[in-house]
Amino acid sequence: MPVTRISKDIPSVSTGTIRQRMNKMEDTGIIRGSTLLINYEELGFRIKAFLGIVTRSSETESVKTELEKIPNIVQLSIISGKYNFLSKVIAKDSSNMMNVILEIGKIKGVTGTESMLCLQESINDENRLLLSMLDKSSFA
Repeated sequence: MPVTRISKDIPSVSTGTIRQRMNKMEDTGIIRGSTLLINYEELGFRIKAFLGIVTRSSETESVKTELEKIPNIVQLSIISGKYNFLSKVIAKDSSNMMNVILEIGKIKGVTGTESMLCLQESINDENRLLLSMLDKSSFA
């Protein structure tokens, strides 16, 4: 997020002060760089889903290695609970999504998947927490 956008969101703090604080957070490793935000819908990828993936526990690492090779998986977390992994998948259409799910199912060690179609994203902003923290911080 550009410093100018942050300063618009927090008008009580100067751009210079925000830039200085951001530089400190980069130096300490809190901020690890910047990234591009891609609008996949504009590229024709209209379907998002979350997939819970169940594996044999002894094969979690090898499954992870294989899942990391699938480009449609844009987020992958090892989690506790019903699933071993939770992934976010982006696909062009339902046929493309089905092919991704079938590809995942063929991985040695995967014993099941459950897909949850994303109907609407209302929050997708990891900067929200930072903005809240900056807004409440003392910039003195």
